[in-house]
Amino acid sequence: MTTTTLQGEPTVEETRRILVIGTGDTKADELLFMRERIEAVGGVAVMMDVSVLGDPPYRPAYDRHAVAKAADTTIEAIIASGDENSAMTLMALGASRLARALHDKSEIDGVIALGGSMGT
Repeated sequence: MTTTTLQGEPTVEETRRILVIGTGDTKADELLFMRERIEAVGGVAVMMDVSVLGDPPYRPAYDRHAVAKAADTTIEAIIASGDENSAMTLMALGASRLARALHDKSEIDGVIALGGSMGT
């Protein structure tokens, strides 16, 4: 956190918003731990789900439908492809586009992505 005043002197807290990206269907424990750690130091964790197997056990700010839409497709079309590699490639495209848009609008201050398989 940083603090500033009108004269540039420290006094008013500014909360950092960190985008946390991951597959909540298989990595929920790890993602929720990361959210807990960010919030423990006064930040705000903005969750983005890039799951293709199912929904996470928490409500992300940006769900898999929003991520698929950012890739100019739907989660149903991605799942119907039957190819996990191309599915994750499309979800990565959507996540990067959405993250860029959030950054450009100053809605996030940083990004962390957690992964495991598929060459991450």
